[in-house]
Amino acid sequence: MPIADSDKPEHQRAFKTGYRYGLAGKTLSHMPHDIRQHGDLREYFAQGLETAQDAMAEQQVILSKPDWRYRIVWFSIMVLGGIATAAVMLQQAAEEKQQVSQVPLSQTTSTASDNALMSEQQRTDMLFHQQQLAKLASQRTPLQPLSDNSNLQLLSTTLSGQEQKLSISPTQSIDKSMISVPKYLRKLEFNAQLSLNKPQTIWLHWRYDGIVIQKQRYQLSSGEQSVQSVQQMSSARQGRWYLEFVDAQQQVFARLAFNYGTFNENH
Repeated sequence: MPIADSDKPEHQRAFKTGYRYGLAGKTLSHMPHDIRQHGDLREYFAQGLETAQDAMAEQQVILSKPDWRYRIVWFSIMVLGGIATAAVMLQQAAEEKQQVSQVPLSQTTSTASDNALMSEQQRTDMLFHQQQLAKLASQRTPLQPLSDNSNLQLLSTTLSGQEQKLSISPTQSIDKSMISVPKYLRKLEFNAQLSLNKPQTIWLHWRYDGIVIQKQRYQLSSGEQSVQSVQQMSSARQGRWYLEFVDAQQQVFARLAFNYGTFNENH
C-alpha cells in the first residue's frame, strides 16, 4: 500500500483509510466523522482515495488490453499440429523433468515456495481488482429525463478550482461547446444559489461514465439557500462529467455538464 508524504501518524492513518475506501469503491461522502472534522486529515484522506482510484483505473486499462503473446503461442502450437507437436512437447517435458531432478532438493523447495507465494499474491490482487471493476460496471445507469420542480429555482451556479472560477449553466440537451476544465485542477468546488418556495430535501450527484461518483444530501428551508460541494478529480477520469440535482422522489430536476481534461463523448 502507498504511504502519505508525511511523518505524522494521524496523516498516515487518514491516507491509508482513504486508500482502503477508494479500493472499496466508496467516495468522499463516506469519510469517517473523526477525519472530516480536521482539514489536514481530510486532505490526506482525499489523497489516499485518489491514489486508489488511479490504481484501479490503471488496472482496468491493463485488463482491457488483449494478451497477444498468448494468442501468438496458441497459433504457433496449432500450426505445428498433431503428432509432431505432441512429440515435441513430450520431449521438452522429459528434458525439464531431468533438469529439475538434478537441482538440489533444498534449492528446488525454496524456489517453488517463492514462486507459489508470488503467483498467489498476483492472483489475489487480480481477483480483487476484477471484483471492483465488476462492481463499478453494475452501478452504471443511463441519464434520467429531467423532471419539473416548480418549488425550486436555481439562481446561479459556479465551478471553481485553484482560484479559477467558471460559470456553468443547467442544460436540457448535451452541447459539445460546454465548459472545459483542465486536468491539472485536481480539486473542484461547486457552488449554487437556490430559491425555494417551501422546505425541501435535495441531493447533489457528481456523475461520470454512468456512475454516481459522489452524492450529498441537503436539508434546505424556504427562501434563498446555498449549497457547496467539493470533488477530488483524477487524470484517470477524463471526459464528460455531470452535476445533477435530485429531489426527494429521486427525480433529476436539473443537470449541469462539463468536460474534464480530454473530451470523450461516450461519458
